[in-house]
Amino acid sequence: MKKIQLVLASHTNAGKTTLMRTLLRRKIGIVEDHEHTTDEAEAHTLLQTESAELILWDTPGFGNVPAVIKEIKKEGKIASILKKIPGIPGFLKKNFGKYGKTERSLYCSQKAVQTAWDQADLMLYLADTSQDPEEAGYLDHELEILGLIGKPALLILNHTRHEDITRMVARWSGYCGRARLPNGDALFRGGAEPLNAFTRCWTQEHNFLEAAKAALGPDHQSAMIEILKAWRERHLATFHQSARIMAEFLRDAASCQETAKGLYIKKKIAKEKWENIGNSVRKLIQEAAAQLIKAHELTGKNRGDPKETLSFEQHESLRLGWTNAAAMATGATAGFAIDLFAGAATLWFGTAVSSLVGFITGGVLTLKGEYTARLNEKTLRGLTEQILLIYLAISHHGFGQGFMEETAFDAQAPEWGQLVSQATTDRKRALNNALSALMQDSPGKSATENMAEWIERAIRQVLTRRYPESQGLLRSRL
Repeated sequence: MKKIQLVLASHTNAGKTTLMRTLLRRKIGIVEDHEHTTDEAEAHTLLQTESAELILWDTPGFGNVPAVIKEIKKEGKIASILKKIPGIPGFLKKNFGKYGKTERSLYCSQKAVQTAWDQADLMLYLADTSQDPEEAGYLDHELEILGLIGKPALLILNHTRHEDITRMVARWSGYCGRARLPNGDALFRGGAEPLNAFTRCWTQEHNFLEAAKAALGPDHQSAMIEILKAWRERHLATFHQSARIMAEFLRDAASCQETAKGLYIKKKIAKEKWENIGNSVRKLIQEAAAQLIKAHELTGKNRGDPKETLSFEQHESLRLGWTNAAAMATGATAGFAIDLFAGAATLWFGTAVSSLVGFITGGVLTLKGEYTARLNEKTLRGLTEQILLIYLAISHHGFGQGFMEETAFDAQAPEWGQLVSQATTDRKRALNNALSALMQDSPGKSATENMAEWIERAIRQVLTRRYPESQGLLRSRL
């Protein structure tokens, strides 16, 4: 089996273990907000096929890098004269105290260097972009260490923000692009890959793996092609499953209805039925969110509160009945339906056939009322946007962030709402047709499938506009 080993390296407390958790979808290591939490290197299989295995190494962070450089160069003075090699082998032989106050940073740095020196096919340098590269006093020293190790590297950007991501990528790529290997070649292969440990999209993970494939040598290409194929199949399966979950949620929401008998003027009855539907929809949102969270291998919950007041179609029919046989024989019926959504009085008139025979023959007229309330199309469009936003929140939530709190569903930047709203507007006719099919009394399998297909196309539009660099994956694979 061909093994490809990627070694994460960075300054201490930059987020390596958190990113590892996100990529692996499981809890590994210890995550705490202080230096040198990780003090030993650990290897984990990121993805495995029949003939290839992609291994990701978590390492201790670099610390006290000026002292590290000093130690390496001191060992390198003699080594460079005798063998013309850097002083890293001598540095790796030194004994530093794991728990000593002054030597712990040297111990952790040594472990990171040793892992990259012994194991790496490709080094992944995780840059903390919360500060400018010019202001990170350790950066030049760490790039020098990576250069002395002599392995090709890929620049990964953590703590990225969308509003300045383009400038950030250009800034860090330009600054770190000056780093060199001992033979004069560039240390970093390609540009910089944004891959936030807390909030990232699965399309960005794909771009990262594609960049890793390009950075690796020819001996690893066939294995990486196999790895990428397996990765795409897994994540596209999750994408299609998610679309199906959302389509079934909308189908079930469209089927929610309440029927009551009584006089139309009894507003209390109507209010109670509307509340029942609201509770049903809230439960459906909770269930759909739980399924999406599970599909993405996360843990958490959603309160399921609709983002806006639910609106209903209330189909009402009033029937005239007669107390004597003559009236019942001749009959008299009348009916109409009315949509009472928040005052937007759209009348739905049914057929009305009446007869005065019963009245003439002395029958006593009684009034019976019955109505059925269900969500109207406008509300279903609103729920469509809401479930899309919930999906985007879940699919961007990195496992390294931990439990998915309820507040995470509301933490999306305004741009997401704008992108989703634009997608529903651009595809309004197809959406209306899909929702109308779901609103039938017995929506068929094809109605749910059509809704899932519309959802996939809408998400593809949103992600393509949000991540232009992912167009190739989204257009060719979805």
